[in-house]
Amino acid sequence: DYLEDYSDVVSLIFSQAGKAGLEEKAVRDERGEKYLPSFDFEESLHDYIGEYDSFCFWEELINRLAEREAIKEFGSLPLDKIDLDEFLEKKNKYLRVYEQEVEENGLKNFELIKKS
Repeated sequence: DYLEDYSDVVSLIFSQAGKAGLEEKAVRDERGEKYLPSFDFEESLHDYIGEYDSFCFWEELINRLAEREAIKEFGSLPLDKIDLDEFLEKKNKYLRVYEQEVEENGLKNFELIKKS
């Protein structure tokens, strides 16, 4: 079971916390069988996880928008007929545009426009 494997790896890592002078980062479970991250240490990770999630959101949004715009430039040409180098050149152009827009304005200028 992958969760058990994960738990074993976490326990192995945190069992070494004391040797590294980081004993406050680890605690033993209720049965004393496995090591776990301490509550305070785990709570401190939430800020990093939030930053990572935010970074991934912006990267994925920018990437998908740039791909969409690059594909539009090829009109009705089937995707398998698009030259990869030309596509990447167009995509990179839009990546720069969207990166600058997001950096300067966040979502302020993004709107959903429904086609009739």
